[in-house]
Amino acid sequence: MATTDEAVINYTLYEDDEEYCGIVQVDLPSLKFMTTTVSGAGIAGEVETVLIGQMSAMEITLKHTILTKRGLALSTPEVHKWELREVQQTVDNATGKLTPTGVKHVIKAYPKQMDGGTLKPQSTSDPTTVASVLYWAEYRDGVLYMELDPLNYICYINGTDYLKSVRSALGK
Repeated sequence: MATTDEAVINYTLYEDDEEYCGIVQVDLPSLKFMTTTVSGAGIAGEVETVLIGQMSAMEITLKHTILTKRGLALSTPEVHKWELREVQQTVDNATGKLTPTGVKHVIKAYPKQMDGGTLKPQSTSDPTTVASVLYWAEYRDGVLYMELDPLNYICYINGTDYLKSVRSALGK
């Protein structure tokens, strides 16, 4: 059955299992693997190679409409556990049937920057919270598809634990 991914229907932000009441747009982290450049005998120049499961620092950005007491709480200098509960829509290319899929992102992050936004009449002020991501997992309809946990040497994507042999070799 061929399907086409269409859109995010909606999502909600939770902190410690409590729904955040406010409008917030989220820029999810970017996963970037660390690399090293290899050169020397037997190579015509240089090759950039990816280091297995080694991740560059990740960050998440929360964009609010206005600065609120609850929004300020998301910026306190402590580790936060956020869940983004999202519903994505796909369409069956043959039948046209629309199907919603539940996606949950679990993020553990430490806020590192808060921008108070801009004040002007009759508009949003657009404050932001930027946080350093310590942990990111993604579940689809309750099944774990991705778990990135640099502090515990976990890089699990689509059923493969890329750091399992590295942890084993390190005695972890």
